[in-house]
Amino acid sequence: MKNILLKIEYQGTRYKGWQIQPKVITVEETIATVLQRICQCKVLLKASSRTDAGVHARGQVATVLIPEHIPLQRLFFSLNSLLPDDISVLDAVQVPAGFSARKDNRGKRYIYQILNAPVGKALYHDFYHWVRAPLDIEQIQEGCRCFEGTHNFSAFRGKGCQQVVTVKTIQKIGLTIERMSGFSTIRISLEGNGFLKNMVRIIAGSLIDIGKGRLDVGVLSRALTSGKREEAGSTAPAKGLILDEVFFNPDPFLDCESLDRVAL
Repeated sequence: MKNILLKIEYQGTRYKGWQIQPKVITVEETIATVLQRICQCKVLLKASSRTDAGVHARGQVATVLIPEHIPLQRLFFSLNSLLPDDISVLDAVQVPAGFSARKDNRGKRYIYQILNAPVGKALYHDFYHWVRAPLDIEQIQEGCRCFEGTHNFSAFRGKGCQQVVTVKTIQKIGLTIERMSGFSTIRISLEGNGFLKNMVRIIAGSLIDIGKGRLDVGVLSRALTSGKREEAGSTAPAKGLILDEVFFNPDPFLDCESLDRVAL
């Protein structure tokens, strides 16, 4: 068997998250079913993270062991021809046997997308959280600065989070604003060494609450200090969240000389 690292893009709208669960459709199960059809054996996908129901991905990564005799190119094109239209494999590379998408990554980037408009827009519906009330961008920018650096993010994790280590480092957080006729889009980008369950959605929800004037910026510092969930803001909807990129050093997808690979 050989260990293959896949880079996967998906629209999470109709899936109950990444992880296989009974009686519901998930991204992992959908990909595994197609892989088993190609490989004619049971396969196990091991992803960098388990995105929640409705969350999208542009750069999810997962390893899978496949029979040695199956060419990587055949696997790549077969996967993309058999998967549904809302899941794509963007890249595939053979990695060492012990390589782990979860343990060997050096961090991730998430993007949260907001549509700020008096009325909703059909073409933005599945990928943006619509906020009707005008948002104070300066206040949101000030709030973003509170999250930079290393903090205990206990107040910004969802119910049922099982991670023991709640101290995480946010290396970069920033806003991209596009203003168009009658509406704006806001993208919150966060790069960090790790994230707790619902952490990005709670950060985004807290920043939106600040932008609406429901919370003052000082709430964020108090919540980071106290670790109490009730002192942070609301949890933003899943549909605005995208797992944008998973970082490795060195990056297996760029190491063309030593590893067998294929890419679009």
